[in-house]
Amino acid sequence: RDRIDSEVMFIALNVLKLILCLLLVNHILASMWYAVGDLSRELRMTNWIDMGQYTEASLHYRYITSLHWSLTQFTPASMDVQPTNSIERAFAVAVLVFGLVLFSSFVSSITTSMTQLRSMQDDKSKQFWLLRRFLKQRNIDKHLSFRVLRYADYVCREQKDFVTESRLWVLNLLSEQLRNELTYAVSFCCMLQHPLFEKASTIAGSTMHQLSSKALSQQSLAAGDLLFVAGTNADHMHIVVDGRLQYARMPQFDEESVGVVSDDWICEAALWAQWIHLGDLQAATECKLVTIEVSSFGSTIKSNMHAWELATR
Repeated sequence: RDRIDSEVMFIALNVLKLILCLLLVNHILASMWYAVGDLSRELRMTNWIDMGQYTEASLHYRYITSLHWSLTQFTPASMDVQPTNSIERAFAVAVLVFGLVLFSSFVSSITTSMTQLRSMQDDKSKQFWLLRRFLKQRNIDKHLSFRVLRYADYVCREQKDFVTESRLWVLNLLSEQLRNELTYAVSFCCMLQHPLFEKASTIAGSTMHQLSSKALSQQSLAAGDLLFVAGTNADHMHIVVDGRLQYARMPQFDEESVGVVSDDWICEAALWAQWIHLGDLQAATECKLVTIEVSSFGSTIKSNMHAWELATR
């Protein structure tokens, strides 16, 4: 169970497991049904094997016939094999009672799983239908509507197979340090791409973990969003987790725009000095970034002597 990441795949495999269990039960009942018929033959009683003239049939055909009979006891279907003596009749009644309870349980479980699958897809379709109506009713222009729908679809695809923290109330039971370590490992391990943070994680791991609750945050951008513009104060450093951005300096510098891609970092100077942006940074695709808030970073690093010495070398 823990090896399956997709909720859809887990439900589908659960349905398959139920079907296989049903076939296994019917295999056992088919074997017992044939054994009851064979016992009746040994007792020289009228039996379903002789009545159906299955004595000379192949083992394969006799097995399939018995399996067919057992399946009909679980469903409204019928066949020409019937009990012909009191022993067979008693066994058939027992199987019917057993099947009444067991088959209803199987059907209920399979129906619940199929409803879950349908509901997951229907919820997403309904949300996008409502979003389109919302945009249309408020006369949102086509370009903005396209960007909104594209980004919503991107986020849904990204989160499709991921379990969100909001669904895990058990995480609230963790200690503060353990929660910080987990958050850092889940959301901010990309910081190890930077040499300073990689070294700091080695000599002051607990301080780096504290940053996850005090100075670090995740940021998402839709294609076309501006991260910052020229002339504004740089209060954050950014590390690109996924996507591509385009940096264009102010016209007076007469420089070509530069692409910023995954594992690149931007505005590192803001950590060490007062800094003003000299250009615009715009998302070329949907992007994910880790953002480091400058003032909180400084106060957290100062709390650890080894981390502060490393940062001020």
